[in-house]
Amino acid sequence: MMVTLCDIVIPLITATAIDSATAANGNHATGEVSITTIVVLLVVAALVRYLFQFGRRYTAGRLSNTVQHQLRVDILRSLQRLDGPGQDRLRTGQVVSRSISDLNLTQAMVAMMPLIIGHVLKIVITLGVMLWISPLLTLIAVVLLPLLAWLTMMSRPTLFAATWAAQQAVADLSTHVEETVSGIRVVKAFVQESREVATLRSAARVVYAQMMRAARLTARYRPLVQQIPNISLVLSIGVGGFLVLHGDMSIGVFVATSVYMVSLTAVVSMVAGMLVQLQLGMSSAARVFDLINIQPDTTTPPNPEPVPDGPLGIAVSRVDFATNEQRVLSQCTMAVSPGENLVIVGPAAAGKTMLVQLLCGFYQPDSGSISLVDAAGHRAHYRSLDLAELRQVVACVFDEPFLYSATIRDNIDMGRGLTDDDIWAAARHAAIDRTITDLPDGLDTTVGEGGLTLSGGQRQRIALARALAGNPRILILDDATSAIDASTERTIFHNLTHHFADTTVIAIAHRHSTLDIADRVGLMEDGALTATGDLDTMRQKSPIQPPHGPELSLGGSCRRPRPLRRWPHRTRRRQAMAHGRRHGRPARHVADRHAHRRRHGRR
Repeated sequence: MMVTLCDIVIPLITATAIDSATAANGNHATGEVSITTIVVLLVVAALVRYLFQFGRRYTAGRLSNTVQHQLRVDILRSLQRLDGPGQDRLRTGQVVSRSISDLNLTQAMVAMMPLIIGHVLKIVITLGVMLWISPLLTLIAVVLLPLLAWLTMMSRPTLFAATWAAQQAVADLSTHVEETVSGIRVVKAFVQESREVATLRSAARVVYAQMMRAARLTARYRPLVQQIPNISLVLSIGVGGFLVLHGDMSIGVFVATSVYMVSLTAVVSMVAGMLVQLQLGMSSAARVFDLINIQPDTTTPPNPEPVPDGPLGIAVSRVDFATNEQRVLSQCTMAVSPGENLVIVGPAAAGKTMLVQLLCGFYQPDSGSISLVDAAGHRAHYRSLDLAELRQVVACVFDEPFLYSATIRDNIDMGRGLTDDDIWAAARHAAIDRTITDLPDGLDTTVGEGGLTLSGGQRQRIALARALAGNPRILILDDATSAIDASTERTIFHNLTHHFADTTVIAIAHRHSTLDIADRVGLMEDGALTATGDLDTMRQKSPIQPPHGPELSLGGSCRRPRPLRRWPHRTRRRQAMAHGRRHGRPARHVADRHAHRRRHGRR
């Protein structure tokens, strides 16, 4: 406001100075004093304008950066609020593009708002002052404003759509880059570098075409709306000069009016350009708020039921679930008592992983119910619980664990403020403590993105330690030891049995060794548990085939028996050499004697 007032006052002071200096009957001493006063007023007005202009720009910067920060936080909060179906609909490249590129354009748009408001206020006050000193020139100044407003409004739909399409193309390109970088090992393994570059080039051409379309439309409207005010400037100067020559206007008023017209032309051109740029920012803001306004399919009830105290079990009752019009679970029923260890086996695509997702609360069943059960048999249905409280008592470890590009301490702690003793205890229970000790920086060792600097077994054990550090009352293992050797796996299961005796464990098994911790074994087929029982009973009565071939069978041996056949002479020779080594005889001597017997017909 003060900047605008200073911009209005300065030309008036200048006009007064010119009229005072050119007055025919002016007194010299009086004129000198008057000019001195005017100069002082001009200096004071310039200083005041500088101070308030600094404040205006600082306010605009603070406002825009505050809004950008708040929007960025709102985006992350919205994404974390999503449930499983909502997460499935997201594309990483779209999220990255909207939270960076679109957010920056939105921030630039917000930064322009104080300037636009100040400029509009300046236009209104300038026109008011011009109307006071010269109504005719004011009429010339405003005659083209309706045309300017019409062109600005006409540009909005076109520029909005063009900018939206361009930002969408950028997001698609970001998605491709993210997938290529994340899967770079697969790309190299299958020698697909040229294919990925070609795909990137194709996506980049689309981005280029959309960007050029937006630039072409911007070039069509922006110069036009910025040059229309200059027509009014030329007309007003011509008419004003004519009036001065004929004595109908003083030189001071003409100079003041000309200054106002120059200022008005510049401001109107600037506002017109900002309004065009505003259309670009509006499309980006719409994309940002589309992301913020995403709502999960499942929300916490207004008055959630408290989670029962003490050890907990889980009851699954006639649960159905379908995804992509394909039924995954069908009338699935399961009951796990508090403190019990249940191992679920079954063929591929039987619904085991989806059952885990439902037990963790990421998805809700289409029908049926899932409940927490305490020792007294009291049930608390998942739909009536606060999801945050549910996930504090139910911990899940997946077969493909995710680690942040941070220290091992941070990956285990996960912001819970655990002490070093708690972290080391969890590491010992997950059998990762010795590995951490052998590292140069111990718990402060930084792992790479996704934990790629560690082996698969190390990543799984750190993820298991992260789950155990929270002392969960229910632990769900989705093939969480698949990359761990058998000896370490036995140590982990021993620790679970002895240190987490009250914790209910539900494990998805793809290896025979996982069955050793089972109090009961469940067989899952076609989206339902078809049989449950102790390990010995299931081995006797269940003729199931293992999930991945012969490595997991409820019936004993893990090896497929070799067919009986006569061994060729070459194989006989190798067997004889091995037999000699086992009995302490020279291998060559045994093999030669075996060959001698064969040549002379003796066995």
